[in-house]
Amino acid sequence: MSENLFEAWLMATADLTSQAYRHLHRRLVSGELPAGTVLSENKLAAEMGISRTPVGDAVRRLAAEGLVEQVPRYGTIVKTISLQDIEDVYELREAIEPYAARKAASRVSATQLQQLEVLCKAIDGLSAQVDAGECEELTGEMLRRFLAADLAFHMLIVHAAANTRILSVVESTRVVSQVFRIRRTRHDSAVVHAACSHHRKILAALADGDGDRAAEWMLKHISRSKEETLAFHQQATGERVPVKSEFSLELGDDIRAELEWLERDDAE
Repeated sequence: MSENLFEAWLMATADLTSQAYRHLHRRLVSGELPAGTVLSENKLAAEMGISRTPVGDAVRRLAAEGLVEQVPRYGTIVKTISLQDIEDVYELREAIEPYAARKAASRVSATQLQQLEVLCKAIDGLSAQVDAGECEELTGEMLRRFLAADLAFHMLIVHAAANTRILSVVESTRVVSQVFRIRRTRHDSAVVHAACSHHRKILAALADGDGDRAAEWMLKHISRSKEETLAFHQQATGERVPVKSEFSLELGDDIRAELEWLERDDAE
């Protein structure tokens, strides 16, 4: 295979991998692939009309994001998200997203502020439908629209912060919380109204260039979502968050070697 043909093959494979990833992600988010589902790469490839290679690459990406688990000699399983997973993800979001909001206040563009306003109006519209008695809570397509607007609002603020490393971390962590949230069965008026109110306050702070206020409301927003999500999961499963002291983090060999070197150096 010539160099040009090889490059073209790599580009085509990468594009198919992205397509396969988006397809599988949509099915995970919609709940079509619930926890415990065993994924067959051959079957998925046949359904999408592509080869197994890009599907395998997409599955490995999902595994790296913690959405599926590849079990040797068994297959790939849609991962069950534990209460500890949820708490860990939200703690990370509480640490990172308020900081991103503070940075965004001094960097957000007029276009980004307009886009944030559009997203606020989208959630306002869904809230109005609930208030009008069209539904008691968001389900189906309305729920997907709400979560899409909520996710876009947060990601746009992270983009406005103009820090690629923060963006990478937030993208991966919000994937986990997003997939879990779509499985929550209740997004009632209280949840929707709180999201509307918090988003509006965050947007107002960004428009005013007030980083401290933007960070404060972002933290309140994420903390409320965390409390609601943990409460729902505990009620649904009876699971309790393990005591933090039970968590053990083993140092890697490279860190141990560095510590030993420093200790020897101090001793000399």
